[in-house]
Amino acid sequence: MPSVSARTSKQATAPKAKYHRIVLKISGEALKAKGGSDNISPEIVKAIGEQIRDVHALGVEVAVVIGGGNICAV
Repeated sequence: MPSVSARTSKQATAPKAKYHRIVLKISGEALKAKGGSDNISPEIVKAIGEQIRDVHALGVEVAVVIGGGNICAV
């Protein structure tokens, strides 16, 4: 039977990522708050950034592509 410290260290390890590298494509619309007048919501950008940080902490290399259709009007 494993010692208590061995069981605890096994439980404390972070989950392994399935992929080592990913490309995350974020629509420009995803950055806009529902019903908001701004094209980019700082709160939404912060939330997405925190999620990307968490994935990167798992050892995943993350490339981010952000759409700009709602930012650049022709």
